[in-house]
Amino acid sequence: MKPVKQATEAQIKDEQALQEIQGAVRESLDRRKKSLEVLEAIRDRPPVKIQTKQGEITLDDAPLKIKATLAINELQNSLDELLGIMDVSVRKEVMRQREEVARLRRLVEGKPQGDSSPN
Repeated sequence: MKPVKQATEAQIKDEQALQEIQGAVRESLDRRKKSLEVLEAIRDRPPVKIQTKQGEITLDDAPLKIKATLAINELQNSLDELLGIMDVSVRKEVMRQREEVARLRRLVEGKPQGDSSPN
């Protein structure tokens, strides 16, 4: 009975650890989504206008909008990374680089280009 009890305890600990990880990921996703919403609202808001004695002044908040757009992009990339999403173009480039390294390795080792024997 002792091995069964130990196995059950290990399984419970694994499930608890998994639940904690899922909770942390959920919290991280929620925080990032909220940050993304705030940054998008900054980026998409109309220009700031202030009424003065001399008339209306429109503030140039383009630099802030550019920073917000860059932050959105960085946050979206971070979110994608957290979710395991990889850009297709990045994946293709990584595969191309791996193929090139393999080709150069075969060349250095003196193997023919079409040789696919294991290294």
